[in-house]
Amino acid sequence: MFKKYQPLGYILFSRNYQNPTQLRRLIDSLKEASGRDDILILIDQEGERVSRLKEPHFKVLPNAIKYNQDAKINLNAAQERLRSDFAFVGKQLREVGVNVNCASVAAV
Repeated sequence: MFKKYQPLGYILFSRNYQNPTQLRRLIDSLKEASGRDDILILIDQEGERVSRLKEPHFKVLPNAIKYNQDAKINLNAAQERLRSDFAFVGKQLREVGVNVNCASVAAV
């Protein structure tokens, strides 16, 4: 079915995840079933409540409100923490094969 309909990508949820090894195998099998290595693998790893992958295997970030509160105290420190936190999460996601993090700040 995936080869026939050629979806642009797949979005994963908490229920699809047991541990990083299993997640990597799932993503590899989705790529294989699609017949494409460049398929989009999406997940919501925004922070706090909207974090599909949980500790202890994955870092759960604070939500955007916390970064905003920190920025009111020290903008440079908050920017650096935000950059550092999301770089780390991006590295973790990349290691298991996720290539899009749907980490929006506001949903319209």
